[in-house]
Amino acid sequence: MFSEREEAIALAEAAASIEEMRSGLRIVLSVWVLGYVFTPLVLLDAAWLAALVALGIVTALVSLVGFRRLASGAAELARVEPELTTASVLIRVGWVGGLVLLLVGLLLLLLVVGVFLLLIAAVLLLLGVVGLIMLSFRMRDIYGEPLYGTSGGLLVLGIVLGIVLALVLGGLGSAVSGALFLASLAILYAAMGRTIKSLREESARARTPPQLV
Repeated sequence: MFSEREEAIALAEAAASIEEMRSGLRIVLSVWVLGYVFTPLVLLDAAWLAALVALGIVTALVSLVGFRRLASGAAELARVEPELTTASVLIRVGWVGGLVLLLVGLLLLLLVVGVFLLLIAAVLLLLGVVGLIMLSFRMRDIYGEPLYGTSGGLLVLGIVLGIVLALVLGGLGSAVSGALFLASLAILYAAMGRTIKSLREESARARTPPQLV
């Protein structure tokens, strides 16, 4: 059994870890929203392929910063909540490793090795998405916040629709899947904000000595 002081410390550590994860999500959401805005403009450029690759490199580089922070926070949270260990490992390997390979693949796109690296990156990024899905549902179970379940459900729906619609609609299907993914991350961001507030309130109550009657 934890003492009240130990419980307060554990709650504060969990809140700090989730805050770090949330700050990483903020970076990812910001750059991906900008990516959605600028992609149509890039496609209007005469040298659209080069411009699209350049946009992809910038987006992947900034996303790497965000996901490294998210993965770091998830690893710290897993020390408090061991049920999150597998999800944190998948996020680190999938997103951080996948984005690194994506960056190298884009830089070497004209070579065969570049295409090969992009294929490996796609597999790793899919593992990263699985990690986010596991994280969302595990955090729903641990903290009782239903928005985590909504985020996880949208991620699953995004994968299924992305595969189905890509076969039918091509690039438009990928755009729909990407929009669902963005929405899921935004909901995950909101859920983490609620959890941080709740944990800090619980930590403050645990630190407050009981009133003598």
